[in-house]
Amino acid sequence: MLREHGTFALKDAVSFAVQRAREGFPMYEDLHSKIAAASVRMQHFDASSRLFLTKNKRSPIVEIGETFTNPDLADTLEQLAEEGIDQLFYKGRLADEIVETTRAAMNPTTKRGGVMTKDDISNYRAVFRRPMNTTYRGYQVFGMGPPSAGAVAVVEALNVLEGFDLSEMSHNSADYLHTIADAMNLAWADSDTYLADADFTDMPLHYQSDDYCQKFADEGSCPTGCMWEKPYGASTPLMEPNMYMAGRGKGCSAVGLLSKAYARARRDVHSRTRVLKSPLPSGKFPALNVQDWTSQPDTPDRSGTTHFSVVDKAGNMVSMTSTIQDNFGSGIVVSGRGFLLNSQMTEFSFDQQSGSGKGYANRPEGGRKLRKTALGPDAGTSGGKRPRSSMTPTLVLDPAGKAMLAIGSPGGSRSPFTVLGALLSVMDFGMNLKQAIDAPRAIACNGPLEMETRLECQCTNPLGEESYLMSVLKARGMMFSSGQGKGSETSESLAAVMVFSNGTFDGYADSKRVPSALGYGA
Repeated sequence: MLREHGTFALKDAVSFAVQRAREGFPMYEDLHSKIAAASVRMQHFDASSRLFLTKNKRSPIVEIGETFTNPDLADTLEQLAEEGIDQLFYKGRLADEIVETTRAAMNPTTKRGGVMTKDDISNYRAVFRRPMNTTYRGYQVFGMGPPSAGAVAVVEALNVLEGFDLSEMSHNSADYLHTIADAMNLAWADSDTYLADADFTDMPLHYQSDDYCQKFADEGSCPTGCMWEKPYGASTPLMEPNMYMAGRGKGCSAVGLLSKAYARARRDVHSRTRVLKSPLPSGKFPALNVQDWTSQPDTPDRSGTTHFSVVDKAGNMVSMTSTIQDNFGSGIVVSGRGFLLNSQMTEFSFDQQSGSGKGYANRPEGGRKLRKTALGPDAGTSGGKRPRSSMTPTLVLDPAGKAMLAIGSPGGSRSPFTVLGALLSVMDFGMNLKQAIDAPRAIACNGPLEMETRLECQCTNPLGEESYLMSVLKARGMMFSSGQGKGSETSESLAAVMVFSNGTFDGYADSKRVPSALGYGA
């Protein structure tokens, strides 16, 4: 990205991080508590203990308010800037050190070491891929595609919700929460079932638009990515064969999780009086070559993810989500390098009892395949399978096609619908960033509705404590994440920048973590 689109040399780009690592920063409460919690894992690894823990390997190396430094990381970043990322990291001695670290590290539970090779690192590519996108009431919304499930879930939910006049409902009213809960559960049922690395797994994500497909007049001429509509009534179960299209007349329409026609079909099962009972089945695509995958087994959300949103003076927007999966990833620091190795491979889907990934699109697989979804020169290369994530970095253009919003959040499987809620608050209700991000949240991932308590959202009207609201939703069949509808702990933390037509910006970050919204003039 820096090489192709940046205006800084790598040395200048990393200079602030080098300074911060060498000079340090005051240890703050949130980081201190997370180091303490992760000490059980990190104490097994000497380099990790030296960086983060006291000599007894039980406590964070410095107390709250004291300065934490990481000179090894500063040195590593300076070497990367001087020698080049390819020469030092992908093909050089840093790759050797990472491989040596992983193979020497013994899992304290399984007593097994790592299996990484230098070829794994040298063959890795950070590739460009087509973004997932949709239009919503004139806005253009873009997000990250597979192997992330985030943007697909957001796009499908927006397409479903576009058929409802949300602005006529009071924000976070019973009608509103009922409607978005159904949309979130429908979208997550599909994303959880079908989404994986698109280079290894065929998924019903066809990009052809309705306008393109409708150029073909009869069933026999419908091309791949389009399908002949088959009429059916709203009462017909969506799961019946060939009943996945909206069926409003004859002609070709786009097929796939991203299509408006598919969203209309999903929307038709919504009832104004009864909440859809979860977990919901995924939609079916019998006319497409898609296997009958099983939804991913429940796994706990991790919180080793961060997000930042940036807009420059020219209006260029960046929405970046970075994760090492668990807090402190694998708990393993590369000796003398100052950075942790991630635990992202645990994001593959497999049965916890048998260890088998059979039946899951997101199952672990060995070998390499053509990077068929890569753009540019990487399209002709081969790579290994990447685990699915839920990262949801998102960009929005206003109805005039101008840069408007960069937004995203950590939060595991809650990330997509944390972002969705903020998008709806802005696009349907005209909220500013502070209002949209501080508003109490409700999230459903093909299951009970999670509503924040007062402690979690630090707001004056937490949804999980509104007794009348709860009673109305319960009467419609809504299930909640706890038996009393008190909500559950959330780990999401939105960070966003909004661009206004007069060229000014508004930045705001969630108070759930250590918030920071900064402006820099040059």
